[in-house]
Amino acid sequence: MSEKEENLNEVELTNSNGETAVFSHIITVEYDGGYYSAFEPKDQDGEFVVFKLHPETDEMEFIDDEDLLDKVCEVIYDALDEEGE
Repeated sequence: MSEKEENLNEVELTNSNGETAVFSHIITVEYDGGYYSAFEPKDQDGEFVVFKLHPETDEMEFIDDEDLLDKVCEVIYDALDEEGE
């Protein structure tokens, strides 16, 4: 992947404390009628955060429900495994 292509997948996210960090988009999946995106912090490999997407408002919501997060992560891992095959 070229540097230009990599930059297209980067987003700057701001937390509730006003701190910003750069993340790389990994994948977006559909689960139970909703869309969820995984983002990896630019300076860390192997860790990612998942947000529920709200396309009608262009907003992303942090997932507080651990059971939902576990299920969505399972779908993400399965999708990533399929991409790697």
